Amino acid sequence: MISAPLAIFLFITFPRYVLPWAQKNNGYRATTSFAVDLDPGSRGEIKMDPTPVFRAEIETEKTLDSAQLYWRGAILDYSYGLSWASTGEKDLPATFTNPRGTSYQLILEPQAQNHLFVLDYPLGVELKSSGLVRSEGGVYKTIMISDQQLSYRGISLLEESNKNHGSSPDKAKYLQVPKLGPKTQEIVNQLKTKKSLQDKIIALDLFFPMNHFNYSLSPGVYVKNQLDDFLANRKLGFCEHFAGAYATLARTIGIPSRVRSEEHTSELQSHSFIS
Repeated sequence: MISAPLAIFLFITFPRYVLPWAQKNNGYRATTSFAVDLDPGSRGEIKMDPTPVFRAEIETEKTLDSAQLYWRGAILDYSYGLSWASTGEKDLPATFTNPRGTSYQLILEPQAQNHLFVLDYPLGVELKSSGLVRSEGGVYKTIMISDQQLSYRGISLLEESNKNHGSSPDKAKYLQVPKLGPKTQEIVNQLKTKKSLQDKIIALDLFFPMNHFNYSLSPGVYVKNQLDDFLANRKLGFCEHFAGAYATLARTIGIPSRVRSEEHTSELQSHSFIS
């Protein structure tokens, strides 16, 4: 738990991906970072980079739980198996009417992408120095990528009861799956032998711990049949491997799923989550 009488000051650092053309080696090593796609199979090794990305001041007198400190970035809705991408939800005008909620100020360092970080669930963002759009999924982006610091104000609902605020999911869109390899299909067939959806979910949750998967920052590159190789052979990866694989498997058993790229301030590093 984090307590603050007037404000919480957060200094956020997380990794940045090293661009392939900036590498002196084969380009397979990267630093962990926020990204607007998910392609863990191409990153054989990641390392931490303490370069600051944004600073935030949360204006609250409440005690904040760790689960409330996830900063939403991108939402990925198209599965390629292990890797994921965003098809781009419809952009809407990002109006700001000073709604009631928890307010915070951010200073974002120049980035190679145009997403803004907001606490979940965002109600509004006020950015005076650049044009702004909001997607139906509650993702905020600048119209242009900026090479300058951006200062903006956000307001979010942090209470758990408000997490379903926003647009309803497109069930068909979030059930899309690619053509699966034979080993992944075998796993899916086993999951589908369970009678109820609840039993399928339990079986999926138990699949990874019962099959001796391991977390590693240097799992090596996955080249061909990435999802098959990860699920049935090597069973080694970092958070992106597990998020991408789990979300794809969840879709195969009828659970609408997507991957969210977020930052958590208590851990000071980027993660990918299923929602």
